[in-house]
Amino acid sequence: MTDVRKATTHAGLGLYATKQFNPGDVILEELPLFTFQPTAEQFSVVRSQFAPKSFKGGSDNDDTCTLGENQSCLYDLIFELGDNDGDSNGECYGGIEKKRSKFLGMVTAAATFAIATHVDGANTSHKSSCTEINRKKLNQLYKPEFNISSASSCTSSSASTEKVGTKNDVKKHDDGEKRIVSLATTKVIPFIKENTLPGTALHKFVHENEEDCIGVMLIWSCNAFEGGHVYETMSRINHSCDFNAVISPSSSSSETALPSSASSLSGKAPIHNNEKQIVKATSVIQPNDEINISYLGSYTYAGMSLRKALLSADKFFDCHCTRCIKETSSSGGDVASALPCVNCHDRVQGRYLDEDVQYDDDDENEVCYALPIKDLTSTSGSSDGDCSNYVCQKCGPDHSFVLGQSLNATVEKTIKRVTSHLNECERQIGGSDYNDKRDEMIEMTERLIGLSHSVLGAKHYCTNLLLVQSLGQKLSAIHSSILTISTGQKRKKKGTVVEPEVDMTEIAECIDLLDRAFKFVQGLNLKSHPGHLLGNATVGVSRMLVSLGDVKSMKFGASWAEKVREYFSYGFEGNGMVKVVDSLLNAWKRKAGDEKEEGTNDQDRKKSKIFP
Repeated sequence: MTDVRKATTHAGLGLYATKQFNPGDVILEELPLFTFQPTAEQFSVVRSQFAPKSFKGGSDNDDTCTLGENQSCLYDLIFELGDNDGDSNGECYGGIEKKRSKFLGMVTAAATFAIATHVDGANTSHKSSCTEINRKKLNQLYKPEFNISSASSCTSSSASTEKVGTKNDVKKHDDGEKRIVSLATTKVIPFIKENTLPGTALHKFVHENEEDCIGVMLIWSCNAFEGGHVYETMSRINHSCDFNAVISPSSSSSETALPSSASSLSGKAPIHNNEKQIVKATSVIQPNDEINISYLGSYTYAGMSLRKALLSADKFFDCHCTRCIKETSSSGGDVASALPCVNCHDRVQGRYLDEDVQYDDDDENEVCYALPIKDLTSTSGSSDGDCSNYVCQKCGPDHSFVLGQSLNATVEKTIKRVTSHLNECERQIGGSDYNDKRDEMIEMTERLIGLSHSVLGAKHYCTNLLLVQSLGQKLSAIHSSILTISTGQKRKKKGTVVEPEVDMTEIAECIDLLDRAFKFVQGLNLKSHPGHLLGNATVGVSRMLVSLGDVKSMKFGASWAEKVREYFSYGFEGNGMVKVVDSLLNAWKRKAGDEKEEGTNDQDRKKSKIFP
């Protein structure tokens, strides 16, 4: 049903369909060749590879240090890494932060592999499943070629699974390879040599097989899924900003969690007890079509400049997928980065939009948008305003323009502030202090929505990703209120006990936010269903409306559930969600039936002699 072959649209290998797949069809189901992230039982063995001084808070005489929260025991040493090797993508793209994370991941991957393949001493009991056959299969996966005698040299491997756009992009891809090879050879390898204890598996691995150690780190960097899992076939699936497949939990796995809509499309499926994962089609895939997933999560719906910068910082390649190519053509344009046309709409101080323009909610006053058409060969990793020629959909190409210096600086600053906030929100979710910071994050989200509207307008990806973030925050608060009401709890406000109530204004705002987000995603004209980003939020709005209890609200809730019924029917989020959506679709019918029956009973009682 699939075949790994030389790509027809770019220079490397890819996974291709040999039959037609429809949305929801299982393309591939696979167990990992190897897992580069240690299990809880193996953490102590990984810890034993390093001198105590290597650990956060450790010293030469300290043997009680543990890996600590988020396995960040080495983070204090990694923190000194600078951004001095040409990999500068700006704070909002996490250039330095991603490099530190990549550094820590390389160290962990090398240690885990060394322990798993070490066959003597006490470490034998911790040996993982890594047979000689699996080792050979691992070595067949993509990794940049390198020369350990020259840290900065690397060449493209024509027999590898390259995650790159076109054959004309060799130099850019080589630049990405040089950065990742340089990190492994000039930063990570010296760190391991200096900080591992003699006689340990990792110490022997790096000193006796340095080339293999570098290769292992590069294989992890270029092929691992969430949790450090590397697969023989699945790891060969290339990225596309217009994906046609997602990673989903295997039906035969013991599920520990359901994936979120955004995480499933980014390849970040939940970890299962046996780590088996499946690839599902999200749109019709014809025979000989390449199968692609997105590596970007919710940023799949961002503008081209941000997508390219994130992929460069985290995956070390420059994307030339069909969507990126289309967005650079004169007949295309980057729809996600649309700005109100500067020729059609004046700005206050040359930077800020009038209120009737920024919200674009007045049918009598049409807002004209201009799309950036950016040079795909540009090496800039900055925001959408840089190096972009804007073409207004009303004025036409004869009146194209480039943003002025002041406006361009304001646009770039706004994009950085928004993406930094979105990244921080993602980091905070699930954290131990999330509840303490929730109100602060909600307030910041609302402030940035106002800023984004005033600078970027209603159709820009920053505005709409903030709307999705705000929607999730508001739904969480509303469902908490509904739960409080249903359990009969009361709350205190300024020392006074008050009855809990649902804020109908907040409900109306949630509906408006979801409606605008749907229009934005649909306007991108991607192959896959909007439910991949908005599925769970739509179910949340539907639940909220159904919980109000009256037939009219419940019917309205069912209309929202209908928008994502098809998405959930494909099983992207598990069978449980299919049942939830079906229940929301039919809730109003049950309510109407109950009311009709109750009305009939009331009439019967009036006729009855027992109830005169």
